[in-house]
Amino acid sequence: MTNTKDTSAQQKQVFDNYEISPCTRTEEPDAPGKFYFEVCDPHDADVWTLYGHIHGEGARAIGDFDTRQHAEEVFQRSTGIPFAESREIADHLRMMHAGKNLLEELSFFLNFAVLNDDQEDEDFTRRIADAQSLVAEATGRAS
Repeated sequence: MTNTKDTSAQQKQVFDNYEISPCTRTEEPDAPGKFYFEVCDPHDADVWTLYGHIHGEGARAIGDFDTRQHAEEVFQRSTGIPFAESREIADHLRMMHAGKNLLEELSFFLNFAVLNDDQEDEDFTRRIADAQSLVAEATGRAS
């Protein structure tokens, strides 16, 4: 039976960065068939490990791949962006995770502007309508 409290806590944790490292696969001497992985030089790699970083907890291995290219492809399918420098990834992820809150605030201000618009400014009205359409598109709601 799954503990739903643990599951919901895990769902709230998001990766704030990613990394890909070359790793060697070594069998544990006292446990045949059991392996551990260590970061190594690229030319010594048995696998390429995709790690996700969780703030305050460190890195967690997401998966081991035969090639760096395969690890980068999985990263791109997961995040929607090509693998890049750590700083670029972190900036994108911050924006991606903040998106929902940003859209909610934008919706509030747009509604406020519409309710308090006693001017007949066509440009203002058009820009509000454009912004409302963008919010609707981003949230999957019809405008």
